[in-house]
Amino acid sequence: MSLPAARLAGVTKRYHSNVVLGPVDLELEAGRIYGLIGENGAGKSTLIRILMGLSKPSAGTVELWGERDAAGLRRARASVGYVPDTGASYPQLSATDNLKARCLEWGLDQRQAPHLLDMVGLADTGKKKVRSFSLGMRRRLDLAIALLGNPRMLVLDEPTNGLDPLGTVEIRQLLRRLNEERATTILISSHNLSELHQTATDFLMLSHGRLIAEMSALDIDKLSGGNLEELYMDIVLGRFRGGERRAQGQTHGMEYLQCDAHAETPSAVVREVETARGGSHYAR
Repeated sequence: MSLPAARLAGVTKRYHSNVVLGPVDLELEAGRIYGLIGENGAGKSTLIRILMGLSKPSAGTVELWGERDAAGLRRARASVGYVPDTGASYPQLSATDNLKARCLEWGLDQRQAPHLLDMVGLADTGKKKVRSFSLGMRRRLDLAIALLGNPRMLVLDEPTNGLDPLGTVEIRQLLRRLNEERATTILISSHNLSELHQTATDFLMLSHGRLIAEMSALDIDKLSGGNLEELYMDIVLGRFRGGERRAQGQTHGMEYLQCDAHAETPSAVVREVETARGGSHYAR
């Protein structure tokens, strides 16, 4: 059996006495596309920063392709492309010069730059400086930078932020093509749940710093007819707001079924949702 692309065991992050993440235990299977879902402050960015080595966990271990010591993780992270939510480009440079600069920094072949700009739809930007780019164009460039060196895994924080509908579809198609043709493992954090449902093969749900559910796209379809937003709200409300299983009720004009707040593991939460939804009819 192949090694998982990433494994987190008991990962926790504290700031003084405030626990903002964890403990989190998860595995990212190689060759899958994972959607990371959670409300603001759920711990998504903290988890990503720990995975990328930008923040040290207060407890627990991180592995990438079986590497867990400092030197091994540095080597492994050289095979991970990262798109941060704050952007990764130099505003005073053109798109081409941004890629060339990164190639020089990382010891990569600069000849890949034109191909990558074409892949993300920026081939015709010429000498235009990035500071004049729209937000959507900057996100495309961030993705091109992440693709330098043909990474084995991509970690993307809000990659479609600022993209118009056509651009969003183009990036989705590109990510799926990379996954299908190169078996690239992809982790995407996004609040655009409808788009994420069309992209990801698997989903990780965070709330209040805890991993509350893991499920596949097939699970989503089975439990909610493909309504990822509704399912996420059902799980979060059931675990953190009230805790008692109840019949259908109105909350802010939407119908929810709540699952048992005492379900302690992601798989147990999914079983509770299945039980709570048994025999119920949901919009398809």
